[in-house]
Amino acid sequence: MLIVYSLYQGVELALEQVWPKADKRFCCRHLSRNFKKLFPGPMMYVLFWRACNASSAFTFRKAMEKLQKVGGDYVMCWFADLGEQSKWSKHAFDPNVCNDFNTSNFVESFNSTLGVNRCRPILTLLEGIRRVCMVRIATRMENASSWKDEDITPKIVNLVKEIGKATSKCRAFKSSPGEYEIHEGRSQFPLSLNKKICSCGAWQLTGVPCRHAIRACIDAKLDPHDFVSSWYSVKTYKQAYSVCINPIPDTQQWPADESDTIIMPPKMKRGIRRLSRNRKREAGEEQPGKRVRDQSNAAKAAKAAKKSEEVGYQSAASAKQAKGQKGRPSAEQATVLTASQLPSQPVPMSQ
Repeated sequence: MLIVYSLYQGVELALEQVWPKADKRFCCRHLSRNFKKLFPGPMMYVLFWRACNASSAFTFRKAMEKLQKVGGDYVMCWFADLGEQSKWSKHAFDPNVCNDFNTSNFVESFNSTLGVNRCRPILTLLEGIRRVCMVRIATRMENASSWKDEDITPKIVNLVKEIGKATSKCRAFKSSPGEYEIHEGRSQFPLSLNKKICSCGAWQLTGVPCRHAIRACIDAKLDPHDFVSSWYSVKTYKQAYSVCINPIPDTQQWPADESDTIIMPPKMKRGIRRLSRNRKREAGEEQPGKRVRDQSNAAKAAKAAKKSEEVGYQSAASAKQAKGQKGRPSAEQATVLTASQLPSQPVPMSQ
């Protein structure tokens, strides 16, 4: 079991009691919000995510060295207070889990599927979750009934296809049967098809062959799908959704409780305003349905350049128009003629 959660002391203590053996990770998106408050600047933010998303110990060490050089020892103390690296950096994740998530975005995606049930009482909310899970399990099991057990799931097939597009920049050099040295730009990665290991760490972390492994499979004329972890096989997929949730009647048909125990709701003081159904967005986070104005220096400079260009275009158009009308009388000058400008003799009419 994998649990990704925000860094709250109460939640962490509860998870240790309920699921002590589960693999627990911090949500790096929430960590980045706290990190930006103490260490502002785009460089620090980029280096933070580079350290969190590092799939190998080498890239993690290089990112931390750069962080220490830019932010000083105080940054190292901040990372040390987070605890074990296996909770927030990808390079230290358990490879047996075959999952590289370090954010809780998928939890918010599940919350969005609940709809209006999120603002309803707890029993109604749980009933809504039960129905969503019941329909989802039945639908996915029905869709997988036509798949072959020896294949991998279609989503992973598409993922391998997308990763394979990036193999054009890689070159494979064979060392021995199943052993390769992959060159990508100035970097080179030892790779073993026999052990399913790549020095970049992405293959072991996700269980899906990385671009270096796919390049080696192409050179060895092997199918990359054969090197995908068994976690993504159709057989495992069917086992995960083999147990369905049984339908139940409404609450009025439930059996009566013979213990006569009444559980009172907790005492709480409701606010004056109407309860919000949407999640409260943090500072700097894009609001749904609203366009966030970019107030950076680059955006301001681009806006000023565009405005000056429009002013220059209008000035050039006005000058061109004035130049074309030079020497011509204006409309008022053409209609108003003095007596001295009138002809002395009448103009003969044409026959």
